[in-house]
Amino acid sequence: RKAGMWAVILTTPVLLSIPLGAFLLRKYYHPRRGVVIFTAFVIIFEGALLCYLVWNVPSVRP
Repeated sequence: RKAGMWAVILTTPVLLSIPLGAFLLRKYYHPRRGVVIFTAFVIIFEGALLCYLVWNVPSVRP
């Protein structure tokens, strides 16, 4: 069950939409502490990583 929580957190910014990921986390993992903090951190980290890749890696540019 813990791997499922991390799978939802890691796929929320890229594959799932943020509202859908928030709904799934609230429904299935609400009593766990730190879910919101981990999710916010992952969203910020993945956004920064994607921006870095697009700006600095020529083969990734659209």
